[in-house]
Amino acid sequence: MWACKICSQSFDTIPTDAIPIGERRQHGYRLWKFSNGSLHDLREVTPSLVGRKGAHTRFHTNRGIKKDECRYCLEDLEAENPHQERSCSQ
Repeated sequence: MWACKICSQSFDTIPTDAIPIGERRQHGYRLWKFSNGSLHDLREVTPSLVGRKGAHTRFHTNRGIKKDECRYCLEDLEAENPHQERSCSQ
């Protein structure tokens, strides 16, 4: 997947008729001119950089933090203890 720094759009692929402008720059961005005349400053992103699950892993799992309001922490807890009943506290 490719992400544009200019317009915040995501693209699965760069069109084959797109023309690269200049060299790849800092953080992997490269300017492209699409056939419709639009300019996009694109870099390839991996799913781990795109999803919230990756942020959960970096900020919670890797640091040993469990937060009640994080849906991924709750999913991890359920996976660890599938038969344990959870109670809701209000």
